[in-house]
Amino acid sequence: MYNYAGNNPITYTDPDGRVDAYSLYNFSSEALKFEGATFATDLSIVEPSDIVPHKWAGYIVTGLVLGAIAGGSYLYIKYQESKAPAACTQPQNNEQTKESNVIRFQIQTGKETPASVVRISNDKIDVTKKDAYGTLMELYTSAVEQQPGMARCKDFTAAIVRMSEYVKKTQGEYKQGVNVWREPFEYQDKDYRIDLENLHGINLVE
Repeated sequence: MYNYAGNNPITYTDPDGRVDAYSLYNFSSEALKFEGATFATDLSIVEPSDIVPHKWAGYIVTGLVLGAIAGGSYLYIKYQESKAPAACTQPQNNEQTKESNVIRFQIQTGKETPASVVRISNDKIDVTKKDAYGTLMELYTSAVEQQPGMARCKDFTAAIVRMSEYVKKTQGEYKQGVNVWREPFEYQDKDYRIDLENLHGINLVE
């Protein structure tokens, strides 16, 4: 109420309600500092005379445009997330649980197992044909790494192809815990075989 007088209306007066040069001259240095702060504050307050229609219209339009851009970006991100494929629920690891569905491809000769690859699918999701094809290729790669000559063995390659054809035509396998399919081949005058075993679950689904 008495800001014009530095909150000291007894010592400082301003009869006409305006701070003029004479009044400021009579203020103490403390009062002058206070008045300076008051003036600075007043300058930050929007007065009716400061309102210019086209300026504020520009502010409003700019705010609407920025809001539309932000909203559109948010909706676009959500749309892309909805189109993105679901995360793979089949962990490619060897952590088998009681709910796991499991298949195994292996190469055997007598009691020896030169190569073996296991594919596990958790969360009660069967091992799919796509997974089986990938596992069969892993078996091929593993066998060739251990015995490079197998890469030139046509009988071995033919057995791999025959096994992939079996996977293609099979839909769901109920023989659990036993050999599901076996493809024989010969390598370096020894009898080999590729075994597909269904260790747990009903696998080889589309």
